[in-house]
Amino acid sequence: MTRLDALRSALAAVSLAAVVGTGCVAPVKPSGSTPPPPVRVVEPPPPDADGSPDRATLLALGAQHGDSLDRAARDLDDWFRIVLPRAGTLRLSLVGANGASLPHVFVSLTDERGLAAAQAVRAGGRSRVDLPAQQVAAGTRLVWVGTEPESNAPVAYQIRAEFTPKPEQKRVPPPLPPPPAPRYQVFATHLVELAGGESGQREATIAGGRDAGLSVGMRGRLVDAGRVLAAFEVVEVFAKGSRVRIEGKLEGRVSAAATAEVDVPVR
Repeated sequence: MTRLDALRSALAAVSLAAVVGTGCVAPVKPSGSTPPPPVRVVEPPPPDADGSPDRATLLALGAQHGDSLDRAARDLDDWFRIVLPRAGTLRLSLVGANGASLPHVFVSLTDERGLAAAQAVRAGGRSRVDLPAQQVAAGTRLVWVGTEPESNAPVAYQIRAEFTPKPEQKRVPPPLPPPPAPRYQVFATHLVELAGGESGQREATIAGGRDAGLSVGMRGRLVDAGRVLAAFEVVEVFAKGSRVRIEGKLEGRVSAAATAEVDVPVR
């Protein structure tokens, strides 16, 4: 036996021992064969960056944002997030890039969970789509721009959100409380003289003046036997007497028992 034959016999014995020990037959690599090519793993395309409500892109109010859709590249939908600082009116517009048409594209306003808040509007091949003005409250709204199954080409567009805040209602201050009702103390005195004035108005002189705390502008009435005959206003005050101007007609004859009552404010 040659040395080469002895080596082959030893290798065969080792291979047999491996088979017996493992219980299986190891594949035998043919001498001089080409190794198989490596397996190529095809990675799936990454998810659309703004293709769902939870990945919505922030759309600044009053700013124009450019984007595109392509169903062939699995870019079926774009979602945008709008933050409204207060109640007002929201307007959305979608225009094709460079005035191009928007085939098989629709746009819809939703709440922050992605549930439709207004009916979707189809572009229908037009180059511009305007959503009806929406009255909105403060908070977050989402905009859904999507493609229909018939879409078979990339569509580039620009979207814009315009917001008009609701005018703030002017706060009307509460009305001032009415002044407290004046408190009066009735000063009763006797009538000294009743006469007609220069203008035909009746005037009278009553007892009591500065000594009784009377002053010009105070008001009172002539009373006879419990009946009010006329109202008057104090027009001149002396040390111990006052002159009053009677308003209107006397409602009866003034007797010697008539008295004058003056309302004196209590301080």
